[in-house]
Amino acid sequence: MQFHKYIAAGALLVTAPFAQQALALGPTAPVNVELFTSGSSAQQASLGQIVQSMCANDGSGNTTLDIYLDGTKGPSWRAYFCTLNPATSGGVSGNMLFHNRAKGGSIWGVVPVNRAWNVEYMNINNGNCTQVSAASGSTPGIYNCAASTHAGPIVSGECQQTGAVNARTGFDLFCHKSDGGISDVDPAMFIPPNLPSGWTALSSSEQSKFTFGTNRFSEYGVIFGLLATEDVYRDMQQTQGLVTYTSSADPTDWSEAKRPNLTTAQATSIFKGDFTNWKDVNQGFANAGGTFGAMAFCRRTAGSGTLAGANARFLESPCRGGSLVPGSLSMVGASVSQPGYQVVENAGTGDLLTCLNNAYSATNFTAASGTVDFLGIQHGGIGFAGIEINAGATPHPIHTGATPDHYDFVKIDGVSPTVANAISGDYNYWFEQSIQWLKTADGGPSGSQLTILTKFKDVAGNPATINSVPINGVAALSSNGWVWDNPANYPTMRGTRNGNSCQNVILNKDNP
Repeated sequence: MQFHKYIAAGALLVTAPFAQQALALGPTAPVNVELFTSGSSAQQASLGQIVQSMCANDGSGNTTLDIYLDGTKGPSWRAYFCTLNPATSGGVSGNMLFHNRAKGGSIWGVVPVNRAWNVEYMNINNGNCTQVSAASGSTPGIYNCAASTHAGPIVSGECQQTGAVNARTGFDLFCHKSDGGISDVDPAMFIPPNLPSGWTALSSSEQSKFTFGTNRFSEYGVIFGLLATEDVYRDMQQTQGLVTYTSSADPTDWSEAKRPNLTTAQATSIFKGDFTNWKDVNQGFANAGGTFGAMAFCRRTAGSGTLAGANARFLESPCRGGSLVPGSLSMVGASVSQPGYQVVENAGTGDLLTCLNNAYSATNFTAASGTVDFLGIQHGGIGFAGIEINAGATPHPIHTGATPDHYDFVKIDGVSPTVANAISGDYNYWFEQSIQWLKTADGGPSGSQLTILTKFKDVAGNPATINSVPINGVAALSSNGWVWDNPANYPTMRGTRNGNSCQNVILNKDNP
């Protein structure tokens, strides 16, 4: 039977076998430091890249990192296991097992962290993980893991919120408190409509447990974009005079120079549910959604930071208020779906990308909002995600090979979703990612866990790290002390939201 020799969290046990460890550790090696983080699915790839920067190489220059994914892509759970490099981990040594839970999105990095709930994490030594590839050089080893058997007690499919941590033996998923949380937006955004059914928003006293600059921080700016499926993309290109396709067999031009445009007003009308067919958007669309102009709106579920950002950017929700600024607009939900018009609520970024591909191929699937039946009709899809999906071991979109992605990012109001455009202030669909944990006095992390979380926060927001790791689709923040127009600090945002996702981006002056 596989087993881990779990050592008390925060312990620093360094013995000769660690120093002599060859290649990656494998799921049965001893653990010295174990951390649990939950929240943003949009930042999965970036988080993993930062963890990798803290890992040591073996004596031959090979990485010691193994990555564990639920299924083949790890949409809900991932774990990173490596020998730490004290020079990049804040002086902490030994083997680190870093758990990450993205299921449910950013709210799981806010509310459960604040209330010290137990949430489900993936086990990696239940005999449930199969090695796909061994670590080699700088490339981590990869394991695919089953995540089906749950440790009890389970309440409505999740853990009993408080009480003892569950044993792991014999289960693929077990219950544990999160040491830290990651969100695409600031914690105050998780009120209706960004609050899942049955959840209550943090009270003012609970919010005060997260003190900005003490145990809540804006790490970097996360850039988001709108995605359109290939049929929609091609119609946009043709109606905008960018490309002329003579037949459906002509290959799609995915080049930056031919990237089509969608306006904020068009996106708002789709997100609000006023446009339910691609002919509503443009009568000139001949192929989007097939003969009937069928539309699929692939959105995220409530609790997603990506959803909260889309609500704020396109519907001003929940940011509007006061007598002079009437109520914000509401995003349409899955309950209005009908033949030829599917609104699909997805639990994670990976699920949303699957939704787009399946809409294009008319392939039915099961989403968080239920079974999606395209009735064998191609549906032109639209969705939103962080542009960091281009990063990591399996970047998306991939337009070549046996299983290409049939979607890509479009411009918004004539501006492409790039780091350079966000930095300059030309593109404002970005938000300040937050990281937070309870203070030690409130039951939060201490010792080695706190050291690594603090180091993680510092490293992640440093433009040198963003360049060297690299971390795609983000930029450092001038509000963290980085001078935006100093070439040594590239990439750093010229603008700031000052930790408030509802605040418009405010640009800094050029430095003399």
